[in-house]
Amino acid sequence: MLERPLRFEDLASDLSARFLKCSPNQVDDEITRALDLIRHFFGVDCCSLMEVLSDRKQIHVMNMSHEEESKPLAVAVEIFTRSPWFYHRLVEQGEPIVFSSCEQLPPEANGEWASCEKSGVRAMLIPTLGIEGQLKHVIGLWSNASGREWPAAYLRRLRLLGEIFAYALIYRRDQEALLKSKRELAEAFGEIKRLKEQIEPKNKHPREEIISPTGFRDIIGVSDPFSLLQD
Repeated sequence: MLERPLRFEDLASDLSARFLKCSPNQVDDEITRALDLIRHFFGVDCCSLMEVLSDRKQIHVMNMSHEEESKPLAVAVEIFTRSPWFYHRLVEQGEPIVFSSCEQLPPEANGEWASCEKSGVRAMLIPTLGIEGQLKHVIGLWSNASGREWPAAYLRRLRLLGEIFAYALIYRRDQEALLKSKRELAEAFGEIKRLKEQIEPKNKHPREEIISPTGFRDIIGVSDPFSLLQD
């Protein structure tokens, strides 16, 4: 009996469920697994998750799944760290990157064209992901075969999958911030307790000195001389 092909709805549902269940320190492993599934689903040579570095105007590769394990990171670094047009297109213009051959790139993307030619990348699909009003992460597919077509449905589907990743990373960020706040609060309470323990022994001696074995008999009003006057 032939195995039923994975449907997109099943893939999206599976990824969402697994990210919801995983702890913050498991997110990276789930991302690696998910990128493998996405790459096989679309039948491409590479699927990568990237981070937008606005201060450097660069796109940094965070994680990726590649058919050829020997060269994926080198390829990604070559393409994306020296790609001002990719950054301008995705971040500043808010437009996706879609091409089926390097010849479809515009003249101003000559640096990207050279990088793609050198690394063997012939087709690419990268949708924009606007989460919380900012573009912080992008997900991309590329193929080493020229002429690879990217139907409009692929763009919509990849954008949806990318949003699942983005929200998972937001969840991890928020959980890590919460854990950090809890640690800082625990440290603050510990410091208060330590200071209190240091101060209390110092305050104990003055109180002991005030207590008199005579029960304060010699103060005015109850001393022996005053009693004689009363008589």
